[in-house]
Amino acid sequence: MNSNQLEWFCNACEARSFAKAAKASFVSRQAFGKAIKCMENELECTLFQRTEQGTAPTEAALRIYPIARQCVDGFRDMKKICGEYSPCNQRPVRIAIADGVVESVDESFFDELESLDSSCDIVIEKHYYAHCMDYLKDGRVDFAIAPGPVTDDLFDSLPLAREKVTVIVVPDLVHFPVEDATPEDLATLPFFSVGTGEQAMLGLDAMFRERGLEFRRINRYTEFGIVLRKAHAGVAAALAPESVLPRIAPDMITIPLSLEHASWEPRCFWIPRAFSRAEESVVEFMRDHALSELGR
Repeated sequence: MNSNQLEWFCNACEARSFAKAAKASFVSRQAFGKAIKCMENELECTLFQRTEQGTAPTEAALRIYPIARQCVDGFRDMKKICGEYSPCNQRPVRIAIADGVVESVDESFFDELESLDSSCDIVIEKHYYAHCMDYLKDGRVDFAIAPGPVTDDLFDSLPLAREKVTVIVVPDLVHFPVEDATPEDLATLPFFSVGTGEQAMLGLDAMFRERGLEFRRINRYTEFGIVLRKAHAGVAAALAPESVLPRIAPDMITIPLSLEHASWEPRCFWIPRAFSRAEESVVEFMRDHALSELGR
């Protein structure tokens, strides 16, 4: 029995489908089924019930699954530790960042981040913020810098900045005194949200719900640049952190919100695990930044 068989067995238990588990394992369905059958033969036990509807783990499989998962995770940790002693083979640390993050940190932030470990490349890639979190869960990236906080207990995180949020809207959509705008006034505006994720409206939707206010929400766009163009065209209002205001057309109305109602708080997220040396340096860098910028 080898580590691949154990990992594929875990994938099959989680997916309840050999086809889905084979795809997740990046092997053919035939090779996957053969590996599971060899594992069953070696253990002298049926691990999956095969039916026309799919596959289901047996009671024995469910009992050994936690042991197999621990072995798989332990083997990955062993490889990471050993990788520290082979710098030439060390894989890059991948960091996903959401739109708006670049403006929220000082100009030297990413230069300093990329120069942390000379033996390992730091790869920074930009994604829609909800995808940043999905990629972190899937293991496609090692860290994500995206708006928070989030309620998912899977992640640890550190705050990198905190800014006020401003409503931006064309004058034609505003039919109330801007200087004394109330939550009830704002609820008369249609709003863009950047997708449907937990931080898609940076807390403003929660404020509306707490007050029992209904509002129109347009969530079909996941790219902030498109949202800004649509807001400039007068389709709906949008929310922007203070650091993004230089990108806003001068003829737009801006309505600042209090931090109590909405805030932009980029955070560095990761899943707790045994870190490589390079990953440890990333966390230490983020911790030092949070302490210097926010005092926490």
